[in-house]
Amino acid sequence: VELPYLSTFASYNQRVYMVNRGATAATYSMTFQPETGVTAVAGTGATGTIPAGGTLSVKASDIVTLTGKTRVAATLSIVAATANVSVAPQQVNLSDKGTDTVTYK
Repeated sequence: VELPYLSTFASYNQRVYMVNRGATAATYSMTFQPETGVTAVAGTGATGTIPAGGTLSVKASDIVTLTGKTRVAATLSIVAATANVSVAPQQVNLSDKGTDTVTYK
């Protein structure tokens, strides 16, 4: 799954939700494509396991540490049948509580 925008900006709370409808746990990992002048270091949330029949929510700030800017593109790889997985990044603006959610299947 291509995630064109992950942000660690302090005024936002961004999470990536991963749903696994399969009968077995699914592992995932993320790689990053930073723009010029940005350094991206994978955090503890950049890899993990989505439980069978479950949902996993990971904060962007746990996925990646950024220096230079507060945004990066990422590629999320999940080892599971495509039909069993959905991904939805959600960003909450902490000042006005507005949300922005995009669902990828």
